[in-house]
Amino acid sequence: MHVFFAAIGVFGICCISANIEMGPLSKFNTYKLIRSVNSTLDLYCRSTSNASTKLLITHCKSSVESSCKNLTAETGQDSKVVVKFLSLKLSDSGSYTCQDLTSNSSEYISLTVGVKPEPLETMDCVSPDFKELICTWNKSNPHSAPTKWEIWYSWRPVNGFKYSKQVRCPAESQTNFSMTCRWASCRDPLCKEGFAPMREYRVYVAGSSQLGNVTKTFDITPEHHVKLTVEKLQLRTTATSLAVKWNLDEDIFLSIFNSTLDFETLTSLDNLTTDPKVSKWTINSKGETEFTKEIPGLYPFTRYKFCVKAKLSGNRGFWSEPICDKVITKETAPIHAPETDRWAFYVDGDQIQLYMKEVPLHLRTSKEYRYSIQGLEGGNITTSAVTPGNTTITIPASRISEQGPLLIRSCNDMGCSSASTPINTDKIRTEFRPRGVIVTKKTDSYTVSCDIPEKFRKEIQLTKFYYCRGHRENNICLSNFNWMTKTGAESNLTIIVPDVKYGDWMFGVSIVANDNTSGGILFADCYSSSNNSCKYGNILKVEHASDKILITILVVLPSVILILIAFFILRYLKQRYCEEIKIELPVLFQMKNSQREMTYESQNVVEPYNSIPTTNIEHQEATETKTVNNGDKRKISVAGSSESSSCDTGVVDNSFDNFKRKSYV
Repeated sequence: MHVFFAAIGVFGICCISANIEMGPLSKFNTYKLIRSVNSTLDLYCRSTSNASTKLLITHCKSSVESSCKNLTAETGQDSKVVVKFLSLKLSDSGSYTCQDLTSNSSEYISLTVGVKPEPLETMDCVSPDFKELICTWNKSNPHSAPTKWEIWYSWRPVNGFKYSKQVRCPAESQTNFSMTCRWASCRDPLCKEGFAPMREYRVYVAGSSQLGNVTKTFDITPEHHVKLTVEKLQLRTTATSLAVKWNLDEDIFLSIFNSTLDFETLTSLDNLTTDPKVSKWTINSKGETEFTKEIPGLYPFTRYKFCVKAKLSGNRGFWSEPICDKVITKETAPIHAPETDRWAFYVDGDQIQLYMKEVPLHLRTSKEYRYSIQGLEGGNITTSAVTPGNTTITIPASRISEQGPLLIRSCNDMGCSSASTPINTDKIRTEFRPRGVIVTKKTDSYTVSCDIPEKFRKEIQLTKFYYCRGHRENNICLSNFNWMTKTGAESNLTIIVPDVKYGDWMFGVSIVANDNTSGGILFADCYSSSNNSCKYGNILKVEHASDKILITILVVLPSVILILIAFFILRYLKQRYCEEIKIELPVLFQMKNSQREMTYESQNVVEPYNSIPTTNIEHQEATETKTVNNGDKRKISVAGSSESSSCDTGVVDNSFDNFKRKSYV
């Protein structure tokens, strides 16, 4: 607690007692000491009281209690204590308090340990547009002893011999770490205290402290420190060029010195997909302050960022701050044809989908695009206006010609590209493609696998793996369409795609025969994040119309079979419990006639047997009730074309022969 009170006293709230003296022997009661680093110091504290005392010296680096430390204490009448510094350090700076703990009186001294001011090595000066001169320099070592700095200067005409009388800086400002002097504009040639461009300045920086003095002289030629200002930038565009106009400050003194200027322009795509184009050139201004420049070789309908900066030629002055603006060049007819692969098509029954890469930003010549498809049966097709991001075109399969490939051109309201991209739709061979495609998601990649029929492997020239972002359910690519080509039959490929937030990644495979025929792309229907969850048998979506018919048959056939099985079961049950006997009369009589002849022959009795007339058999009905061997009764109905609607259970055996005899006796 005593230490903290001492610190408060040192920093302004302490009652000082005349009974305590403190300081070096040569300077008692001096409250502020400045010493250089590595010097020696004996710091005394003594009591002038005759009473017994107890003295304590405390060192505080700041007003915070935790920064204070007790150094020594001694008791006795007319006692004194001393702290000896054999080599002072910067950390020894602070306040030292001597307390008489008996009488609660105290005395303090502030000690600053530092170094002699060092001469300044450099000074930063700038003359904005030759209107004024501003010079700034950093002060010397921050550990210097408290130093008083002053700025003086004199001047002479350029190429003159005698400098003017030294005077103080007209506008001086200081911080703890730097000093600045500003010479405002002085247009009058007789002006002595301001700035004029055709002068040379000599600046003196002087510092004085208790530990020593220092002076540094700087010769300054404003022309070497001028910094121009570019303003009023104007841009005017065509489809492939840019006309630029800008100004320098109107009041600049270009006419009174060698006014050769260096300019640098920077032209870059606003999306920074390519390195900026930098141009440099030198102009003799002849006192002019307005300049123009044309930048050729630009892309149509492209946003550019243009910047310009200026400086005096040679090793004079600084580059101005760049002034920049953005502009979009004019639209024009497309220059480049759509980019795609010759086999980038998908056959879907009665229609064909074509896929193309989206137009790169630096190749777009308009906001909207159309595609002209040439080589179709019945004439060309031009699609409706689309944005460059749409990379899928659907055309009727009936329009495909076998006379040659389709030719695709990029178009807009101003015309079409002279170049075209061919797609081998005249080489379609629908069955020549993989049976299935599956995709497995890895940590940072996709593995695409395809099932290639064995019968096609020997004639495969290329295997192509396609991918894009779009809608998997209808095989529509919207962006990022691309492909990779492998020679021969390749069943697997790992593809690393950009990490994007929107849209599903789609993958497909096509195989190309040696004669350049292909069935087009077969897109994957199964996507998984493990190696075992996707198998070729799991693929449900089939692209061929014939395959769709087969699927329909496979779906309907089990239902038909179930109906037939049910029908036969019902028929069996009906026959099992209610058997219907259907006998045609001519056949019945023929059978019984044979039985009778066999009986007569066995008895060696010959009876005449005439054929029974059958003219009215179709409409007669014979009914007889007969008791058979087992005692059951059986009603038999015989009609030419009718069946009995009732039946009795029983067995019909050879007793039926007696029924015939009785009917015809």
